[in-house]
Amino acid sequence: MLKKLAMVGLLATSGCVYAADEPAIVLVGSEFSASNAYTHAGYIAPMAGSTLQHGWHVLAFASWLNYNYTTVQNGQLVKVQATVPGVRGGMGYQWTAGDAAVGLSASLGYQHTSQTPFIPATGKQGGAVILLPQVQLKYQFTAQTDADFMANYAIGSSSYWSHLRLGYQPRWDWRFGPELGLQAGQNYRIAKAGIFAATPVLGGAMLELNTGLQANLNPPKEWYVGVALSKSL
Repeated sequence: MLKKLAMVGLLATSGCVYAADEPAIVLVGSEFSASNAYTHAGYIAPMAGSTLQHGWHVLAFASWLNYNYTTVQNGQLVKVQATVPGVRGGMGYQWTAGDAAVGLSASLGYQHTSQTPFIPATGKQGGAVILLPQVQLKYQFTAQTDADFMANYAIGSSSYWSHLRLGYQPRWDWRFGPELGLQAGQNYRIAKAGIFAATPVLGGAMLELNTGLQANLNPPKEWYVGVALSKSL
């Protein structure tokens, strides 16, 4: 079951769920650390004549990013708090051949950056239109082991996000393994290393938990924890 469920991780920003022949999927998730937090909600649906395994799909996401960083102003260290809400929508195409799957998508959106205090030399302020191309790759090595990779770049905000997971499925209702991540923007850079676990829960949804250690520009290292829930409609 989880071998099929893992496919939707290629179509979403953090999901681990795929339900074959279902018309659409909704997902929500959050990830937190001492210096940043990210929350998202999304909807993905195949277009006519397609499935989430193969063919065209449409997508819509809303997100909220909080982060802080330290900079220098007038010779003094200043801690800046930033919030970045955003919405985007688009479409993509998914190929599945044997043990491999490839997905490409692009979405157009809007995000608004607010920084307190605002220091023009180190940050952006206000709204921006973004174009987000994304690539997703998955390979099933054996009946119990797989790998998936996802990366995107936000044109308009000059930020990127990437994620790699190696999954092991000892039984039909559990998938877990290590994860690596790298993301950056104009005034932040985060490298992550941790573990994740996914299992079905009541109501036909999939629950995913992850935790690990991340290295930031400032502070240097801290723990992160995340939770995500996905459900087919």
